[in-house]
Amino acid sequence: MRFKSLATVAIFALWGVSQTLASEVMMEDFKLQPETRWRFFTDTVMGGASSGQMRFVAENGRTHAQMTGRVSLENNGGFIQMQMDPRRHSA
Repeated sequence: MRFKSLATVAIFALWGVSQTLASEVMMEDFKLQPETRWRFFTDTVMGGASSGQMRFVAENGRTHAQMTGRVSLENNGGFIQMQMDPRRHSA
């Protein structure tokens, strides 16, 4: 339970920072061909055993990214991630 509390505190701390730096934050609306700018990967790039997928879903007129998967702690792994190359971002 302690870990969950610390994670919650970290999230709120980051929220405060993001609100302060809002003018420097890039927002993504996933409208302009997100599949060409975002990539999904797992800990298998480092020998881990996690698996999953990413897809872009439109609901109520808005598009969002959805990640699903199984995170495994085998082979010292433990993540699924999506990443955007900011050089390919076109707003």
